[in-house]
Order: sequence, then structure tokens, then C-alpha cells
Amino acid sequence: MSSFVKIGLVGGVLFGASAGASWFLQKQKHKHAEDSALAEEDGAAEGGEHGAAKASANGGHGSSGSSHAAADAGSHAPATAASRPGSTTEGASETGLPATVRPRPVSVEELLKYSLSLKSREETISQRERELERKQSQANLVLADIRGEQQELDGLRTQIKEQLGGIESLLQQLDEDRRDLEAQKATAQTELKQLQGILDDKQQSQQENIKRMSTWFQGMDPDKAATVLKELSNDGKLDLAVQMLSNFEEREASKILSAIDDTSLTVQLAEAFREFKKPAAKAADTKKRR
Repeated sequence: MSSFVKIGLVGGVLFGASAGASWFLQKQKHKHAEDSALAEEDGAAEGGEHGAAKASANGGHGSSGSSHAAADAGSHAPATAASRPGSTTEGASETGLPATVRPRPVSVEELLKYSLSLKSREETISQRERELERKQSQANLVLADIRGEQQELDGLRTQIKEQLGGIESLLQQLDEDRRDLEAQKATAQTELKQLQGILDDKQQSQQENIKRMSTWFQGMDPDKAATVLKELSNDGKLDLAVQMLSNFEEREASKILSAIDDTSLTVQLAEAFREFKKPAAKAADTKKRR
């Protein structure tokens, strides 16, 4: 609405200026026309008087005098008209004076065309403004999206930092636990070595005791020794009986086995002795290494 008001005001001002200029130019034009008419009338009157004087002076030369007067009047009138500065552009150029530039009157059609041109320019500018506003809105939306994504990225970055901090804490805890486990493992290995030494000592003692018992049973009567081995086997101590037999001399062992009246027990002792391995040498080597 303000655009139309501006266009109307501009058109009114231009129309008023054009009307005033046209009125002023028309007034000047009429004034110059009146001055030219008066000058021609004065020239004609002077020519008539001059012709009449010649006619009276020369007598019979009236016709030639009239024509001469008319010629003088005609030649004098253009000279008078040409002598007026600013009457026309051609007269000014003939006399060598600067030409007068007269403003051309502006018509209503030209004012309307100018108003329409202004309106078209105003619409073009408005359209460009709307296009710029639309692009600005799109840019604002894109900027808002970018800011939203930036906020999301900042949130993810913060979350990742927190998770990394938790992972670092967990790694530190795992490292501490690993060191504790290594310390416990070292302690357990030390204790295991101690227990292994105790077991080796115990096993060595047992082997020595079994050897001593074997010596005892080897000196006994074969029937008595066979009865003892039978009781040990029936009590679930077949391994001990086999270990004792392994320490006997072969001749003494055969006597004791022949004294056992249970054939199945003799077979069990023989099978167990086949699978038996003497740990005495191993225990001795372990003790030497220690």
C-alpha cells in the first residue's frame, strides 16, 4: 500500500511540474508571437510611408515605387524578426548567438509511462526483496539444522569423552587387578613350591619307610609275609603291597607270592606290579636339585 501511495505522490508532483512548465512555455510562446506580429506591422507601416514618399517625389513611378517599398518592407521585416535574440533556434545560429534550449513539455502519457515504469521497478524490487527473504529464510533453516547437528555432535562428543573416561578408569582397575593377580600368582607359586617340597620330603620319607618295611618283611617267614600282604590287599592297600614287593629281591618275592594261597590275589599283584613305576629315583633326583 505504501508503494502505491509513493507512486501516486511522485506522479502528482511530476504532473504538477509538467503542467506548470507547459503553462509557462505556452505563455512565453504567445508573448514571442505577439512581439513578432507587432514588429511585422511596424515594418509594413514604415514601408508604406516610404513608398508613398517616393511616389510623391517621383511622380509617375508609383508602381515601381510601390514594388520597391514592398521589397524594402519585406527585406526589413525579416531583418527585424531575425534581429530579435532567442526568437528561434535558426535565427540564433545565423546571428552567431548561443542557442536557447527550451524544456520540452511533458505529456500525461509520458507521466503515466513513467509511473508505470516506476511501478514495474517497484514490483521488481519487491520481488527481489521477497526472493532475498526466501533465500534468507532457507539459509536460516539450514543454519538452524547445522546448529542442531552441531549440538548433537557436541552431545556425542561429551558422551564419548565420558565413556572414554569410564573405560580409562576400568582399564586402570583391570591393571590393578592384574597386578594383584600376578602378586597372588607369585605367592601361590611360592607356596606351591613349598608344598611341593613338603610333598617331596613326605614322599621321600614314605619311600624310605616302605624300603625299611620291605626289609622287615623280607626277613620274615614267607608264609607270615604272604599273610600280611594278603591282608594289605584285602584292606585296599594293594599299591603299598606292590611297592613292598618291588623292594624285595626276586627270589624272596617269588617265595612270598608262592606262599599266598589266593590265585586271584596273586594275579592282581602281578598286574599291579606290571603297571608300577618306582618313584624312588625321581624323589632322589628332586632332592638333589633342591
